[in-house]
Amino acid sequence: MNTRRSLPNILICGPPGIGKSTLANLLEEDTELNWIDVSKVAIDTGCVSEYVEELQCSILDGNMLVKLMENWMKEGGQIVDYQRADLFPPNWFDAVFVLRANDTILDDRLHKRQKTEKKAKNKPNSNVGAEFFIIVIQETQDSFDSEIVHELTNNVPEDMPINVDRILEWIEEWKKDNI
Repeated sequence: MNTRRSLPNILICGPPGIGKSTLANLLEEDTELNWIDVSKVAIDTGCVSEYVEELQCSILDGNMLVKLMENWMKEGGQIVDYQRADLFPPNWFDAVFVLRANDTILDDRLHKRQKTEKKAKNKPNSNVGAEFFIIVIQETQDSFDSEIVHELTNNVPEDMPINVDRILEWIEEWKKDNI
């Protein structure tokens, strides 16, 4: 995808409850970028292979989803919001922002969102805590050039505007270098 674009593509990843959607929504409001909530797009377009009742979640059909998103990504200007980084071709993104938070804070957020205890505490398939963050950062490091991977902390509400500002600054630098 080495075509010249007027706007960058950004991936925001991290565990559920970390603030990916909030961050992506704020960025969409402050920029010309388009927010793609991957889980919502997958469900809305039928890019799911099954639903796991025990975990109360859909299993994405990654191949179908990637095919669907390919033209959007070629256009540029996309903020992709998804838990993990390994689903996507690395050449789609100009930057990857991995959100992290304290495990206790993250668990509290999920319980406040009324996630089931079984899903939040199912350690082999858990989406929360240090184990998930380690998996995400390892996948990200394995999939992407380290120069485009950025870690952002999102423990308290005051962290969100700081993270937005950091990404807005990155976008401005990208524009200077690429337009």
